[in-house]
Amino acid sequence: MYGNDILKRDIAMLKQELYTIKNDSLRKEKEYIQEIKSITEMNANFEKSVRLNDEMTAKTTAQYSQQLNELKAENTRLTSKLEKEKHKKERLEAEVESLHSSLANAIHEYNEILERKDLELVLWRADDVSGHEKMDSSISQLTDTNELLTKQLSKARVKFSTLKGKLHETRDVLREKTLALESVQMDLKQAQ
Repeated sequence: MYGNDILKRDIAMLKQELYTIKNDSLRKEKEYIQEIKSITEMNANFEKSVRLNDEMTAKTTAQYSQQLNELKAENTRLTSKLEKEKHKKERLEAEVESLHSSLANAIHEYNEILERKDLELVLWRADDVSGHEKMDSSISQLTDTNELLTKQLSKARVKFSTLKGKLHETRDVLREKTLALESVQMDLKQAQ
């Protein structure tokens, strides 16, 4: 009987051990299942985060690409406008130069007429009555020519003054456009 008791006791101990092992095994299984659920959730959140980041990156890239294209278009437009302003400035400078030349010629002709008039006046005083009549006619012609040249000179001065004002305005506009173009080019470089 003693052997039976020992066997029963050993069986009870083995059952107890088996029960403990089974409980440990169930507990570990629950922990593993919980860990797997947690890791699955983390993985799903991570995948969602990656997908959102990809969408944000695509959206931001599209926005920057659009801004870059707009800046390039603005740069092209401003460059074209700047070229037009430069041509306009060059044309105005050429016109001002031409007016300078015309003004110098008109002044020279005016001075020559004054010299001739002075000479004719001296001759008139020295000449007789018939020469006096000729001198009156010449003086009248010179006076008419003088008036015409004075009007031309006045018109040339007005046009010169107007063109000079336009030139200054064009220079100011050109300076502003150049600054705007430089700003756009800096923005364009930063955007790239």
